[in-house]
Amino acid sequence: MIAKANLLAGRAPAGKDAAGDYDGLRFALPANAKAAYLNRKEVAMLETVGPLAAVWDEK
Repeated sequence: MIAKANLLAGRAPAGKDAAGDYDGLRFALPANAKAAYLNRKEVAMLETVGPLAAVWDEK
């Protein structure tokens, strides 16, 4: 429900591995995504996804 609500509200934050080598959508990120952009936006992304961030760390 949280993910759906975010998308319907126009919020689609990058995921934890957004600039990874196998991310097919990394072309949509700034050129410096790994070096600076994602680090700078991490807090805002985590606030947006809320409890869903815990899913990223599950193994």
